[in-house]
Order: sequence, then structure tokens, then C-alpha cells
Amino acid sequence: MNVDLGSIRQVSSESVDFKYFLSGTGIYAQANCRSGYWVTFPEKQINRPQSSATQRMLDKVCSYLGSSAMPSQPEAGRALVFDPPSNVRATPNGSVLCSIRSRQTINVYGRTGQWYETDYCGGNGYIHQGQLRF
Repeated sequence: MNVDLGSIRQVSSESVDFKYFLSGTGIYAQANCRSGYWVTFPEKQINRPQSSATQRMLDKVCSYLGSSAMPSQPEAGRALVFDPPSNVRATPNGSVLCSIRSRQTINVYGRTGQWYETDYCGGNGYIHQGQLRF
């Protein structure tokens, strides 16, 4: 299990969004640091530490609450697709999975360069930051 430290973003006084990897699979989550659990997305599954490794993960992401180490750019949450049509791609600059044809707000989970990951097409895909407003 590895945490993408660059993905950690404070979303409230007690919660942070983050991405971690389990067996090479990226998982988006939000930790509720006060209550000691995290929720994975898009499943919305609630998890509590069951091992020292998961407790260390939770402790690490929660150590970023109020930290100046937080990324200054939005990394996860909701974004407006402001000037459709906008393509969602399988990889940054990759093949088109689907197109967003109306102005709407979508989920974004993390950033790779100038591309934000989204689940708009029913699975993981990427949309260019130039198509989004936070």
C-alpha cells in the first residue's frame, strides 16, 4: 500500500481527500480524521484500520490537516465543464471514451500533469484542465 502524497487535499476541518495504491490499483478516498475512518470512491465504502499499515496510512494523510504542504491547486472534488463538448479520454491524450455534451459539474479525483481523472464515462478517464473550472 502506497499513498500518493501529492494527492492529499484538505476538504474540511476534519477531512482530507487522497489517492492510494493497493496492488498497483489507484483508489480515491476521503479520510474523516476525527472519526478515524476513510471512504473509497466511487463505491462509497467505509473503511476502518484493520492493520498497522492501514493505521499508518490514515495517520499520514491526517497529518496533512492544516499543513502548508497541502497542494495549492484543486486535486479532487467537483469541477464545471464550462464549454462543451469536451472529450473524456482513456489516458492523457489517449483515445476518447465519451464526450460531455452539456455544461455540467463532474467528479474529479486527481491530477496527472494537465489532466484530471474522472469517472464520468462509467470508469476511470481523463479530461484536460482547460475544459474545467473549479
